[in-house]
Amino acid sequence: MTRFGRLLRNLVERWTSRYYEGPEPPHRLAQAVQAFVFFHPHATVAEWVKFTTEFGENCYRSGYVRGLEWAARDLDRRDPVTDPERLLDRRRHDWSWVDLAPDEEVMRRQVTEGIDPYAGMSPEQQALALDSLGRHFGGYRVEVVDMKRR
Repeated sequence: MTRFGRLLRNLVERWTSRYYEGPEPPHRLAQAVQAFVFFHPHATVAEWVKFTTEFGENCYRSGYVRGLEWAARDLDRRDPVTDPERLLDRRRHDWSWVDLAPDEEVMRRQVTEGIDPYAGMSPEQQALALDSLGRHFGGYRVEVVDMKRR
């Protein structure tokens, strides 16, 4: 944005008493909270305090590191469509849970109606789905064990 553009924006903000406080947060942050509610429906106040504290710390830390990386690599001067570093940065930070998981309403219905969410998946696909959930929520791994070999 040019100096004149910033000056014009600041004047309009003062006139309307509404100030720009940065870009909108990504939708995945709200989805993380909804997932916590989904997986911990009877969470206590202490569990919510722990979740929100860790969630805020992670958001702050990742935003700080991303800002330093962005400034050090000078990504503003690179082409956002064709530059490989810009594409990797977008893939690393601008993802959504919607792309990775089924619809939240479908998951909610599966739990309330007792439908198996992994029906129709192979054991390897089930393990991958559980492994991604485990890594995100609990820091544990899920591995497929062949029961015939035991």
